[in-house]
Amino acid sequence: MKKTIKTICIFAILSFSTFASAVTIDDISQKLEQNIAKIKDMQADIEIKTNMDAGKQVVKKMQILSKGTDKIKVTTIAPQKQAIIFNDKKMQIEDSNGKKTIINKDSLSQGQLQAMSPKDMNPQRSITNFLKDGKSKIINSNGNIYTLEIIPNEKDKNPLMEKAELQVDYAKGLIINQKLYSNMGISITDISYKKIGNTWVMNKMEVTTPMGLTGKSAMITVNYDNIKVNQGISDKIFTIENNSIQK
Repeated sequence: MKKTIKTICIFAILSFSTFASAVTIDDISQKLEQNIAKIKDMQADIEIKTNMDAGKQVVKKMQILSKGTDKIKVTTIAPQKQAIIFNDKKMQIEDSNGKKTIINKDSLSQGQLQAMSPKDMNPQRSITNFLKDGKSKIINSNGNIYTLEIIPNEKDKNPLMEKAELQVDYAKGLIINQKLYSNMGISITDISYKKIGNTWVMNKMEVTTPMGLTGKSAMITVNYDNIKVNQGISDKIFTIENNSIQK
């Protein structure tokens, strides 16, 4: 009887180990993409609060609309009005005086593009590509929560992102925590979501990021409000006017 129980226990342990190790990076990537694929278009009001160590707070308010993978409009309301439209290979910037300038994105360096580009309404979109391109592995799992380590490939390597760790809720197909390791320290992002219909959408991000060599850090809180998903946003919203100044 004891031998039978022992055999059953060993079998159970082996079965659990096999199941736990059965989940792969490709499986996790597909899970993330499944939720992304449900979002055809999205819009939200966004408030970004940046709190410095010295007690200074900067507040930025904007509205973002996105459609597909290549159409985004960001209207900044405060502290200064500005509107930026990304549509395929072009972007249009409208300043507070109504002056519009068109820039071909191919003319920008990668650094300039990253600085000017708005945060994707669904940041998981770019992360899934990153998972495929970099050297990724599962380093830990606890129930449905998997921790991944990603080492960027040669073309993506830079001092500001030497390594990334992601915590993924595999059951929901969501990234819930992100750590970026750089020459300045570790930037930590916690992400929370809400469910609209059958789709999970991000509604809050909290980012703790180091401030260079000062040893200090900043806390950035991003709140999403009035979120709407798959409302059929018109392509006209993302029209870039041909009579704008071109660069």
